[in-house]
Amino acid sequence: MVGGLSPGATGMIGRALGASWSLLQRFGGEISSLVSGEKYICLDDEGARLLFLRQVKLLQNLAHRGHASQ
Repeated sequence: MVGGLSPGATGMIGRALGASWSLLQRFGGEISSLVSGEKYICLDDEGARLLFLRQVKLLQNLAHRGHASQ
């Protein structure tokens, strides 16, 4: 079933496959964007919240600005 490999060798292969799978899940988007020539941007919750609040503030300022304001 294991093709004549020792239990230690099958364990090493299993650990290598598990580590590769974990790395692919973590960095898969970055690797695929690098290959395709696209930019990969990762944003955490705090960064998204900050961008949202800045956009809300911008919309409020634009709504209160007069017609002839510079």
